[in-house]
Amino acid sequence: ANTCRSLVAYLGASQKFDVQHLLDNYCYVEKARIFYTTGYHLAVSPESIMNLAQHAHSNPDKLFTMNLSAPYISQAFSKPLLEVYPFVDILFGNETEADAFAELNGWQTKDRKSIAKLAADMECRRKSGRTVVITQGKDA
Repeated sequence: ANTCRSLVAYLGASQKFDVQHLLDNYCYVEKARIFYTTGYHLAVSPESIMNLAQHAHSNPDKLFTMNLSAPYISQAFSKPLLEVYPFVDILFGNETEADAFAELNGWQTKDRKSIAKLAADMECRRKSGRTVVITQGKDA
């Protein structure tokens, strides 16, 4: 039995998001301890992502986490991705997203353990460092 997996992302209302909405609702930001955003949002409001990242890093009890979301994020939105990356405490991505991130950084490897280590060792504003999680479907 062949198993195929797919994801169809409908970006919908997220395409209308702007930093003013974030600022108007900052009471929720101040109460939150964990921020999770996707790479898709880099295409819409990188200013919002950077705001959340910097806020999280102004408080040692808060975490800023991000999902790479799709290979094209590392390709088409590399500048905002690399700007926010030093603030990322936990990075998530699948195999193809990890490969695209490795290519963006000029790493000549497709070995996922190596990519995870290289991505974890990149500049991090948090003394405790960064955790990188590369998902591999049904594989360990």
